[in-house]
Amino acid sequence: MQRGMIIGARLARASMSGTANLLGVSSPPVSRVMTAYTKLGKVSSAKHKSGQKSKLNDRDRRGLKRIVARKRKTTLPQITKEMNTSFQNPVSTKTIQRELHAASIHGRAAITKPLVSPQNGMKRRQWC
Repeated sequence: MQRGMIIGARLARASMSGTANLLGVSSPPVSRVMTAYTKLGKVSSAKHKSGQKSKLNDRDRRGLKRIVARKRKTTLPQITKEMNTSFQNPVSTKTIQRELHAASIHGRAAITKPLVSPQNGMKRRQWC
């Protein structure tokens, strides 16, 4: 928002210091924004896309979810092996684990539940 206001003020022939005073910033940021605008023609920063790109695309993520949904009790190395055989890009177990956690799929042990046999069912109903 403020970058656009800097460019607008400068295109309206306001001076560097006048633009800085108008927006309540110092002159170096105004100068940097105008330099980027004149050289690149844009003011948005590329920092929001910094870092290494994800190895899996959306289609791969959907396939991973399908594999996990089909066989819920498979281990992480088995899922990784199946992913690597069905897709072109081989990935590590850590990558698969990271993608599963991002999809809110975590390995959890099931809670032990009491056996409800017909006799236990009768006892439970009588207790209530």
